Amino acid sequence: MPKKCEKMGKFAERKKQSKQIEKIMRIYQLLALLLIPFTVVAEGEVNYMPQIHGVFRGKYEMETEESVSRFQVRNARLSVSGELAPIIDYFIQFDACEKGKMRFLDAWCRMDLSNEFKIQVGQFRKPFGVDAFRNPANQYFANRSFLAKQVGNVRGDGLKLVYQSNKSPLIVEGGVFNAKTVDDQESFTGGLSFAARALYTLNNTTFVVGWQTMKPEVARLNMIDAAIQWDYERWHVEAEYMAKHYRHLSHPTCHAYNAFAVYKMPAKIGVFNQVSFLGRFDGMTDHSNGIGNDDDFLPVTDVARNRATVGSTFTYKYKDIHADIRLNYEKYFYHSDYTPTEGNRDKIVAELVVKF
Repeated sequence: MPKKCEKMGKFAERKKQSKQIEKIMRIYQLLALLLIPFTVVAEGEVNYMPQIHGVFRGKYEMETEESVSRFQVRNARLSVSGELAPIIDYFIQFDACEKGKMRFLDAWCRMDLSNEFKIQVGQFRKPFGVDAFRNPANQYFANRSFLAKQVGNVRGDGLKLVYQSNKSPLIVEGGVFNAKTVDDQESFTGGLSFAARALYTLNNTTFVVGWQTMKPEVARLNMIDAAIQWDYERWHVEAEYMAKHYRHLSHPTCHAYNAFAVYKMPAKIGVFNQVSFLGRFDGMTDHSNGIGNDDDFLPVTDVARNRATVGSTFTYKYKDIHADIRLNYEKYFYHSDYTPTEGNRDKIVAELVVKF
């Protein structure tokens, strides 16, 4: 009996140890399953942690002739981006406050089809232009050029294909979009909008050409764009031309142009560690946004004008934080028989921009 009890005790002990080992193995298996995403991060170089970025622009403007002024929260923009897989990433962006209003801007996913081709689907800025393509975090002046704000500022809902050569500094983007604006995604239409641009960099010079066609309402608008950028040490120089042709001569072709130069230099002025000096000349002929009136006639939505802008920017950099104080003076030029409206007259602009 004692020997039999001893054997039974050893068997029970082994059974107990076996259950403990099995339990430990299950724990290891569970931990292994939980660690699979981190293994993928290590092997596929995927970072699942969303990246949050933003830009704040607080602006003060004073019109020098009328002695009137205003404060604006021009942008309180937030974006979330990240990776879902080694070949898939996403981007979402909105303005929590754009001159007192909330505005949704971008939402897209992108997939790498190969080492050179990518496909992007969603809502985003159409691949057309250079200055119009800049977000507030990358602008040089307090106010955008006429070319970027009035003539070429277009977002769309659609699909874009991107080709980036591995053998040459060439990038080609082309997309197809809804004919309607981003605020109307319910309607079916018989026509679509198309946009494309190509960028080629040679040493420190970048050449850009673009084409776009769209039909927001009664008239189809065909646009072309050409730009050149030159960067050398502390200098950035850029010139761009854009033309908007209204089919069937429903409105005279609008010509817009923008040329500017920026000189940046390190400095120690109080808390600022960089100062920039800027000059710009931009203009446009009579422009219509392509939305007709009751008689299907395209009215002038932006009259012909020119503008000269000079200014300076004081920059503070700390790790990933970038803050600018911009001081600009804008001088407007109109035809003698036109009286400019409020907000479109000579002005002094001061702006605080914080990017993170």
